[in-house]
Amino acid sequence: MAVLLSETLPTRRTGTNTNPEQLLQTTWQQAMRHMLSDTTFMLFAAATLLTSVVFMQAFSTLPMHLSLQGYTEQQIGLAMSINGVLIVLLQVPLTHVLNGSNRVLILLVGELLITIGFGMSIWTSVVALLLISITTWTVGEVIQTPFKQSLVADLAPLEMRGRYMEVFSLCHAIGMTVGVPTGGFILDRIGPTFLWNGCLVCGVAATVCFVAMHRSHASGIRTRSV
Repeated sequence: MAVLLSETLPTRRTGTNTNPEQLLQTTWQQAMRHMLSDTTFMLFAAATLLTSVVFMQAFSTLPMHLSLQGYTEQQIGLAMSINGVLIVLLQVPLTHVLNGSNRVLILLVGELLITIGFGMSIWTSVVALLLISITTWTVGEVIQTPFKQSLVADLAPLEMRGRYMEVFSLCHAIGMTVGVPTGGFILDRIGPTFLWNGCLVCGVAATVCFVAMHRSHASGIRTRSV
């Protein structure tokens, strides 16, 4: 799709002898060179991939882990429903409160909550800690979700926004695709301790990416509404 779809921008004026297919290919190559040289966006892409790998454990290995700890299907369902309930209750008001703030800092706070929440999954044999864990990473999800795409739009030059968004979506998709089988393999062959410690390490790495973004480029990113 990245090769076949053109930018969703007004048609550019080109010379009469220009080959449209060659123009599209050149535009994509230029966009890739620009993105690879854009340190801030590369940090964001890496953080997005790592976060997706971690977050997919919530709907794959976490229920299996809880089942192995003796929770019934009904108890697991009730615990996981916290995620949906909090999204319904918090998404709009939190987005309204945070709107206009520095988005890199918002994503950093959200990543910290996601990292802490999944890191606590190792102690989910205690019901109270299970509920706190799910609540924590859900709030992190609610904080992050509305601001990621608008940050991509701010980082990208106007004529490359479509390309930047493609790479952002691709990183998210790769994280989801890799996260589920990798997490299942680790849980089955190595054990839950390694799995949740691995999620903690990935979350810390993503957090470091956001810290680097905040320190190097956050001051240059506009704080418009999402």
